[in-house]
Amino acid sequence: MTKKVNKNYELSISVVDGLAVDSQALQPFLDLRTGLQTLFPNNKIIFKLVVDNLDNVVKTIE
Repeated sequence: MTKKVNKNYELSISVVDGLAVDSQALQPFLDLRTGLQTLFPNNKIIFKLVVDNLDNVVKTIE
């Protein structure tokens, strides 16, 4: 799910439980966010990694 809040884009991405503490598994999300931030320099890109439902945010990457 993508949500625009002011100038920020918040992307909720469903992940498996435990991914938030696995630095190797997180790296592709960090790289993707960095790439998107380069494409949209005037907007803050925020990834919310969720497990099971959108309310269960296990990690936020800004």
